[in-house]
Amino acid sequence: MFRNARKILITSMSIIIGTVLIAGNQNSEETSSSIDLIIKQIRTEQDIKSNDEIDPDSIDELQLEKIGRAVYLELFPNAEKREFIENLIMRESSISLDELYKKIGYKYISEGFKLPINDLSTKPEGSEYHYGYGEVLILITLIIIIILLRIYKHVVQLLKDKETVK
Repeated sequence: MFRNARKILITSMSIIIGTVLIAGNQNSEETSSSIDLIIKQIRTEQDIKSNDEIDPDSIDELQLEKIGRAVYLELFPNAEKREFIENLIMRESSISLDELYKKIGYKYISEGFKLPINDLSTKPEGSEYHYGYGEVLILITLIIIIILLRIYKHVVQLLKDKETVK
């Protein structure tokens, strides 16, 4: 019972983190070109002409990981932000960074090589918008994830304590 709940929570959390990472889009020519090179290599290997024809399920895990890592580096060009996110992931979940990169790569390709519609980094044009809002939303999302994990751990401990009392 607890194992299924834990698997669902971990899977959901990793998808949320992956979405948050993709949502925090920041531009970097170097990683963008490496993403393009990996996509071009996939198209060559699969003998297809258009990116739209790429099926994320047909890509091997190593290439998904490479794409995910390149997208991750593009989203977080600042080494301090990357390190913070990596430490948070390693501390709060059982998912490895390689697995996270694969999920990010899969999502990037399945979303049509663009950010999701609910992209937190979409910055509307207007004088009232501050460009730090995306980062604040990412931070709030991460805090919510940490709180949910702590609640989950507490509930599991309470249930275990209750079972030992019986």
